[in-house]
Amino acid sequence: MNSNGGSSFFGSDWLGAFLIIAILFGGGLGFGGRGPMPDVATKEYVMDSVNNASVQQQLSQIALSSANNNYEVAQRINDQTNALMQ
Repeated sequence: MNSNGGSSFFGSDWLGAFLIIAILFGGGLGFGGRGPMPDVATKEYVMDSVNNASVQQQLSQIALSSANNNYEVAQRINDQTNALMQ
């Protein structure tokens, strides 16, 4: 973008700002070529969302369990090393 000391966010590059806004809100340069979004959630969409949340929670629990196991193993190795050093 041009930096000519302008005080606005984009300086004097209004075309760049327009293109960014058009891409963000218009879905590209076609302005609404995707069709209308549905107003209601379907049963399949809700079930997929619930299932996805459940899977994400289970993966998080697996990662936490693995981290706890790694910590316990490291503590046991440390304890054995300390006992060997004495």
